[in-house]
Amino acid sequence: MQSTTSTHRLILLENISPKFFQISADKCGTHSMQTIICMISIEEEEKMVESAIKDKILDMSCDGNATHVLQKLLTSLSEDKLDYVFYPVIEDFVNLSMDANGLCVLKKVIGKFVK
Repeated sequence: MQSTTSTHRLILLENISPKFFQISADKCGTHSMQTIICMISIEEEEKMVESAIKDKILDMSCDGNATHVLQKLLTSLSEDKLDYVFYPVIEDFVNLSMDANGLCVLKKVIGKFVK
C-alpha cells in the first residue's frame, strides 16, 4: 500500500467514499482507513476525504473505532485543511467533552488549533 500512486489512491478513495464512515467504524476497517489517511499527499485526495466525512464528524468523534480515523486525520493534515472538522467539534463542545471518544477528538482539535 505504501507504494501506491496518487492516481491509485484517488480511485480507491472514490470507491470507498460512500462507505467511509461505515468502514471507519468497523473494528478492522479503522486500521485500513488510518493507513489511507497517512498516505494522503495531494489536495484532491484531501477534498475527497472531506466530502466523504464532512457530515459525519460528530458521529466519527463518538464512535469507538471511527474516532481513531478522525484523530489520524487531525494529526496528518494542516490546520488550514481541517475547518470542516474544527467547526462541528467546537459547536458540539459540551457533548463531546462528556463522551470518552469525543473528548479525545476535542483534545486533538484544541491542541491543533489553539496554540
